[in-house]
Amino acid sequence: MVKTAAILFGLVFLLVGILGFVPAATSNEMLLGIFHVNFAHNIVHLASGAVFLLCGMSGPGPSRTFFKIFGIVYALVAALGFYYGDQPIL
Repeated sequence: MVKTAAILFGLVFLLVGILGFVPAATSNEMLLGIFHVNFAHNIVHLASGAVFLLCGMSGPGPSRTFFKIFGIVYALVAALGFYYGDQPIL
């Protein structure tokens, strides 16, 4: 189950990363008018998707570990986003 989830997450993140580079899918740095994207976001999504796929194909252990790491990192990024609001974090 966790392997399948990792593979699905990988495919979704790769799709979002690729769509971020497609001019027809983005306008004013917004993917489908909903998600803010830029070059750095797209690279992070592509890298996350690739690691998710790699872990999903490796087995349940690596998948579970990456889900934990991914959750912690993205929770920290979300907390920083709430703290800084519209200001750039970096």
